[in-house]
Amino acid sequence: MKIFLTAIAILLACCACIPDFLASLTAHLALKTFGGTPSTWMDTLRLVYIAKLPACPCTLSQADKDQRFITSNSLIGYFHEGASNCFRAPSLLSHSLSGQQCCYGDDGRLRIGIEQNGGTADAYSPDGITNILKHIWYDVLPWVAFCDMGNATTCSTYYNYRPSDDCLEYYLL
Repeated sequence: MKIFLTAIAILLACCACIPDFLASLTAHLALKTFGGTPSTWMDTLRLVYIAKLPACPCTLSQADKDQRFITSNSLIGYFHEGASNCFRAPSLLSHSLSGQQCCYGDDGRLRIGIEQNGGTADAYSPDGITNILKHIWYDVLPWVAFCDMGNATTCSTYYNYRPSDDCLEYYLL
């Protein structure tokens, strides 16, 4: 029953209909249930292979035009503070469940890395109920443990395993 209630709480944490502070509280409660330290989640980061991902568009206007990317602004104030828009795209490999997340600031430029709360490579793109549960377990909860509840050093570790793309290899199809 405890795991079921926690799963419901985690799903609510990723729902766009709740405020950021409630998402934060829900994620923190979920981590308390499963263990909230970065060391608890290190294997979760290390053991997942992230397949070939599309490069992020360098600007918001490019992201708007690129049909591989869809808008994904759920809780960006919590996960990507300072970003005005985020987009997601699935892996370039059809058998992979990985995904790319790209976030942009008010100036329309791509936000990269920990300092800018940039988007990240996802082990699991949050498409469908099975993938969203895996996305929460392998991508979201480790972010909360390493970045939101952690410090700059632990958050850097998270971004080493789930890096932001820098758009250097981007091309519009």
